[in-house]
Amino acid sequence: MPAVAGVLAQTAFYDDFSGVVSSNVRATDDPYTPDAYLSPLGALAGVTAPALAEALPSTVSSLVGLSGSGFDTFYFRIVIEPARLDLGNLVTDQVRQVIVWNGYLSSKPMSAMASSGFDGIAVSGPTAPLTMAPTQELTYAFNVSQEGPPQIEATFAWVIDGQSYILPITGSRVNLWPFPPTWSYPVLESLEWKSRVGRAYDGTEQRASLRHQARRRLNYTFSVMRDETQRFDNLTWGWQNRPFAVPFWQYKRELTGPVTAGDTTVPVDTSDVGFAASNLAVIYESPSSFEVVEIDSVASNQLALARPAQGTWPAGTAVYPASVSAVEGNIAATRLTDNTLTGSVRFLSHPSTVDPFTPTAAAPATYNGYELLLEKPNWSGGLSADREYKTAMYDNPIGVINWTVTEQTPILTRAYRWLLKSRAEVRAFREFLQRRKGMFSACYIPTWHRDFTLLETIGAADTSMIVSDYQYAQMVGDDPAKGHLYIRGRDGLNYTRPISGVTQGVGSVTISFTTALGKSYAPADLLAIHSLMLWRLASDEVQINWLTDEVATVEAVFQVVKA
Repeated sequence: MPAVAGVLAQTAFYDDFSGVVSSNVRATDDPYTPDAYLSPLGALAGVTAPALAEALPSTVSSLVGLSGSGFDTFYFRIVIEPARLDLGNLVTDQVRQVIVWNGYLSSKPMSAMASSGFDGIAVSGPTAPLTMAPTQELTYAFNVSQEGPPQIEATFAWVIDGQSYILPITGSRVNLWPFPPTWSYPVLESLEWKSRVGRAYDGTEQRASLRHQARRRLNYTFSVMRDETQRFDNLTWGWQNRPFAVPFWQYKRELTGPVTAGDTTVPVDTSDVGFAASNLAVIYESPSSFEVVEIDSVASNQLALARPAQGTWPAGTAVYPASVSAVEGNIAATRLTDNTLTGSVRFLSHPSTVDPFTPTAAAPATYNGYELLLEKPNWSGGLSADREYKTAMYDNPIGVINWTVTEQTPILTRAYRWLLKSRAEVRAFREFLQRRKGMFSACYIPTWHRDFTLLETIGAADTSMIVSDYQYAQMVGDDPAKGHLYIRGRDGLNYTRPISGVTQGVGSVTISFTTALGKSYAPADLLAIHSLMLWRLASDEVQINWLTDEVATVEAVFQVVKA
């Protein structure tokens, strides 16, 4: 049976007998047969099914590939196109058209029309009562205003031949938060996953990832001056408890060409900034001059829009990715003068609709089946390195206290801080975080401490090294949690090796490993020998501190785990 791809998924077919919407109509679903209708139709009108197909209304012609056998599939029913209006995030007034088609070969009376939840929605078109001629289509325009309840959950119904045909209308109204950060303080962006961690007595863990994608937050300080303080007062009074369209100010791009009203593309470099299909973008000049657009698809040099642009914008105008977000907590503001204020605000992006910009990419390096992270930390300000042994204390309140060890392995947490000097580096770090999914996935990281001091030259064929004795054999020994090495040579070569044995000597310790380095190194030839341990993030949330819209710092706390 001929058909047009995608039609059945977008059109509501109402069977004359039950009124139930069907999106998978078969010829056998209709009790009538084409021959039963084509015979009297040909006798009365002298037309064939193909000829009738050519004479169909424009909407139906786009829906039907009629060659006779499919005639009854599309006729003898009422068709509403589209079957529902999903407005998405309503950032400006919208007008949507809906067509009602009488697919019968006889007239049908429309006795009434009814609406529900229509605050901020107006409809124009033919009004009931009326009579729909055979195969007649009626066009209705639904004007949806940005003013109205935050959630749009409306219905519109046509009563035709005694039966109601209902059009659902859904969406969310969104206002732009137009106040950018001052950049006197960092803009704080956080990504938060959710994990469940079970830890055994011997220090091994079982971990589960409970959240499909990260939740994204934005926290920053802003200032408002002159008459824009009136906008701030009014916007927070009337909309603070509703969703905002919030630009990601740290991801500024500029138009590479002009945009005029009616354009369906926005020329802009989209690399490394997180524009995403079905999300928002903001063309921005000032708190009073901007346009919020919905993104249909993203190319490397442009955004394709879900609806045409309404304004005209010159090349060089700022463009930001944006998200539908809610204010978390209060907006703290301080009035400095009668027309100047400063404040801070924290937004949570809508978790089910906003892309958190955590791209998927393979790990650049791996070791022993895990990712190997080799970015050196930024030592500025020092890095925390905390230790804890789980114990249970029993105190009988009269002086005797007993401590019982409840875990065999200490909990070692360590902060790593990095300076990310470009958006490409930030993107790479976001990819790393996506591979971690919070506390879920572990990776190998060198301590970057001088954990061993080499005493004698390591020969090219040697599978051991002699290091200073600082109680390593006594206190650590062959503990698998510290069972790997990362050796850095001054020649630029680095080596990862598993420890195969630890032997106590006189004033020294011999560390054995499975594979020779293949090159001789004297103590002076090495930069450092580090312990290489398996770590996971100690928290599901990681914060990126944006110093400018290009440069950021990040500090992540990791916890040692056993493989």
